[in-house]
Amino acid sequence: MDRIAALNDILTENPKDAFARYGLAMEYSKQGDFDRALAEFAILLENHPDYTADTLWRRKRLCVQKK
Repeated sequence: MDRIAALNDILTENPKDAFARYGLAMEYSKQGDFDRALAEFAILLENHPDYTADTLWRRKRLCVQKK
């Protein structure tokens, strides 16, 4: 099973799992799918507004720059 499928399985069981959501966003980013990565980061911040904001801001900025 690939990483995206595994992370989606985890999120099916627990949609608010911050670690899995962050991992999914990073996997999409690595594949160059920046729109999906940004969408996953947005969901993560919606559910966990205190989630390491600086790290998320930097990752989101990187995705926007690469679009």
